Amino acid sequence: MELIRESILFKVRNLQQLYFKFPVQPVYLAEDFFISPANKNAFTYLNQWPEWHNGIYSRIILLHGEKGSGKTHLAHIWQKLTNAKIINNLDFYNLHYLINHKALILEDIHEIEEESLLHLINFSHENSQYLLLTSDLAPTKLDFKLQDLRSRILAIPDVSIYPPDEELLKAVLLKHLTDLQLKINPAIMDYIIMRIERSFAKLKKFIEDLDRMCKISKKPISLTLIKKTFDIL
Repeated sequence: MELIRESILFKVRNLQQLYFKFPVQPVYLAEDFFISPANKNAFTYLNQWPEWHNGIYSRIILLHGEKGSGKTHLAHIWQKLTNAKIINNLDFYNLHYLINHKALILEDIHEIEEESLLHLINFSHENSQYLLLTSDLAPTKLDFKLQDLRSRILAIPDVSIYPPDEELLKAVLLKHLTDLQLKINPAIMDYIIMRIERSFAKLKKFIEDLDRMCKISKKPISLTLIKKTFDIL
């Protein structure tokens, strides 16, 4: 089995020069979001806006879940609901351009510079703005060095997307393949779901490898390609 795996990896590496990965623009429509027990609480809470929790940070929410769990999709649904400003570049010294927005979104706060994040939280709180933050990590796992930032993160209400069940994995798989314009037979999709680890990260890696295999081979998804993809996963 190891010899087969190495052989497949060798062929893939040597065919990389033939594969050009063009950017795919994901589509984040509310009707495409698959609700399951894993994400129902998060979906419900965001759609209850502006009727959120009471408390000092009642206008701020931290949405957390494994990478690939649908946080960005939910953030875009909420953006449509609230007309929120999505912050792409957080500038510690220049937040005045955000003052006229009633709602803000900042994703992946586990990757954001701490002082800038603290400044944004204070800024939005002082200006009574709604703020949606997302993270791959739960609040207690965010190892921020700034004490003021840690205390605020722990005080902010949070909602979680839990590990996926089989139906959610299937929906995520179909969504990503559709975005990549790849068609799949339902029987082959069931074959994947029965064998893939119950992890958004593993599923994301599998989809990326499968997309690459399809483009390198210039063939549609088949059981043979699926098996080869599992061999290099």
